[in-house]
Amino acid sequence: MIVIGALLVLVSGSAVVGGRVLAGRYESSVNKQTLLAPAARVTAAPAQRQSTIVGPLNYLLIGSDLRANNPEDGQRSDTIIIVHIPASLDRAYLVSIPRDLRVHIPAFPPTGFTGGTEKINGAFQHGGGGNGGVQLLSQTLTEMLGIRFDGAAIIDFGGFQKAVQLLGGVDMCIDVRTVSHHI
Repeated sequence: MIVIGALLVLVSGSAVVGGRVLAGRYESSVNKQTLLAPAARVTAAPAQRQSTIVGPLNYLLIGSDLRANNPEDGQRSDTIIIVHIPASLDRAYLVSIPRDLRVHIPAFPPTGFTGGTEKINGAFQHGGGGNGGVQLLSQTLTEMLGIRFDGAAIIDFGGFQKAVQLLGGVDMCIDVRTVSHHI
């Protein structure tokens, strides 16, 4: 019994330490910032700031076209997706916002943008990309749709490449002969 008990303590201790090491590894690889504009953020009541998740939830996912080899071209949001999770937390709905949708983009004083009507993916660039870009895009979507967001995530082309590499590549099954001119 003592040997079995010692083995259980050793195995459970190893699982806890291993879990913390893995969590620390992945936590440090994700850059975290406050991305959403204050008016576009859902503000949780003190009673809801617990470890339990309460729905409904809305998240903003953005794919940026920033490339490391030409940052002077600015960056626009190639992909804009709103993820809605209902209060039941049993499914998720993804709504893709067309990048060429013409909308009113509000003024954004930190970059000197005075506002105007143009393609929605311009909001990300007029906010300066990154943190400011997400703030202006989330503010634009909140004013346009009347929804607020619980969180946001952004990935650029370099991040996309790293995700594909971590997966070991992506196999594609194509029924017709295809020749790549990029290899």
